[in-house]
Amino acid sequence: MIIRVADLEPEGRHVEAPLRIGPLRSDANEPICIEDAFLRGDVRRTSRGAEVLGHLICRAVVPCARCLELFPVDVDRAFHVRYAFAAPMGKDIEIPEEDLDVDFLEADGLLDLAAVASEQIYLELPMKPVCRPACRGLCPRCGENLNRGGCACSAGLPEA
Repeated sequence: MIIRVADLEPEGRHVEAPLRIGPLRSDANEPICIEDAFLRGDVRRTSRGAEVLGHLICRAVVPCARCLELFPVDVDRAFHVRYAFAAPMGKDIEIPEEDLDVDFLEADGLLDLAAVASEQIYLELPMKPVCRPACRGLCPRCGENLNRGGCACSAGLPEA
């Protein structure tokens, strides 16, 4: 869903919509599938750009950092993000310290809510997602998933 900031009414726009997102990519370039994404919130024009005050719910299917098996992570995130109009090409501007957390709108003043939601998903997911606390991971020698039992290689690892 894309919103043109210049077309927003002074009172803004309320949004309640399913979003099609994905797949995203993990740090290891593995796909992260996003299911049932739903965004609820308000988009308002400000004197310097726009702001989105919203709530995102979805399920991300991510690979475990230890065993590489896919597992679901529920995302339920409230957020408030601010956007400023980009400076004209070739012109430097000084950003006040209180605005260091402000992102920039695209040059045409468009705000892509799917991109906003994708950023919020990345911020909500753990850096090293683990399918369960007791995950044993992969054998360092043969790569067998140790959650399924021991491996037969000579790594000297105990059986499960």
